[in-house]
Amino acid sequence: MDAGLKAAADLLAAADLLRRMTQAVDGASRAYDAAKGSGNEASFEQHRSILQDVRQRLADAFDAAEAAYATVTLLIPAATEPARRYLDLCGAANVHPDADREKREQTRLEVERAVRHQIGADSPG
Repeated sequence: MDAGLKAAADLLAAADLLRRMTQAVDGASRAYDAAKGSGNEASFEQHRSILQDVRQRLADAFDAAEAAYATVTLLIPAATEPARRYLDLCGAANVHPDADREKREQTRLEVERAVRHQIGADSPG
């Protein structure tokens, strides 16, 4: 597989994981806030532990997404700007309401178009 194409695939996968982990933190934060007011110490501790876990997974997902972005900037310059916007939108996704879903999906398509354009422009023939 072409290095640029692999970099693009890695970026899109990392961005999707970033979005899922961002939404997981949003959901876990809501559950944690609800548990704080419940008066049930066991429930509170369970939700606190879950929130800590998903926050760590979010940090790992962020690191992976930034590494993938750095590779894309080197190998597919045409995708740099839409890729940055896409990562930013994925990193800001909420569980509900997911107000930026349409914008995020459109930006992903822009990344894909830029990649296809760059890969096509670099292809011999």
